[in-house]
Amino acid sequence: MPDVNPWLPLPPGSPDAHPVYCLPYAGGSAAIYRPWRRQAPPGIAVVPVQPPGRRERFEEPPLTSAVAMAEQAGAAILPTLRGPYSLFGISMGALVAFELAHWLSERGRPPVRLFVASYPAPHVPRTLPRVHDSPDSTVVELLSALRVTPPEILASEEMRNLLMPLIRADLAVTETYVPRVREPLRMPVTVLRGVDDPHLSEDSARAWSTLTSAACTVQRFDAGHFLVHERPAEVLRLLAAPAAG
Repeated sequence: MPDVNPWLPLPPGSPDAHPVYCLPYAGGSAAIYRPWRRQAPPGIAVVPVQPPGRRERFEEPPLTSAVAMAEQAGAAILPTLRGPYSLFGISMGALVAFELAHWLSERGRPPVRLFVASYPAPHVPRTLPRVHDSPDSTVVELLSALRVTPPEILASEEMRNLLMPLIRADLAVTETYVPRVREPLRMPVTVLRGVDDPHLSEDSARAWSTLTSAACTVQRFDAGHFLVHERPAEVLRLLAAPAAG
């Protein structure tokens, strides 16, 4: 029996389908993409990526660096690649997907397209305060105001206490990130922006265009920050476009 890859807890799907490796937002897990597995259009296979510290990996210490998360995810994904594939990430997951695209490109296996949702270009100066090392009450208050963590998590004291180490680690991933000067990516980048998302302006979405030598497009949705939950069918149709040619 083959060893289970903890980063890829679900089987990749049909070998003839175009894999889309999907990274979660802060505080989220691979489980957010389980419904997509059933809803995906023909031709693509949604492959959820599970970082440590959540669900079946709860007892593992969560990572606090986008670079480290990309390196470890990349080492798990690289042996599974058989043909063209894409990467998708939302919010924190978008930052990790960006670093992952660089890591895999440096090893000769770049994605054919990078999809980044609900996150400004990584070199755009942060406007949000640093809270990952603040008291719990400060973290919860800010996350509630910013609406960047699912409200059902913050509403439950038990869930907050259980997930606070993970939430802090995920916040550190974005708050401690330092952009690096390097060659731009060479694959097209598609930015997904909810028009009601207060944390992704049109300018910061368009700024992704400076990070690739290929085309960069901004796709707008009638949604907020969590467009993966608000507009799943529309997002999946967009992800299927490269596979459909």
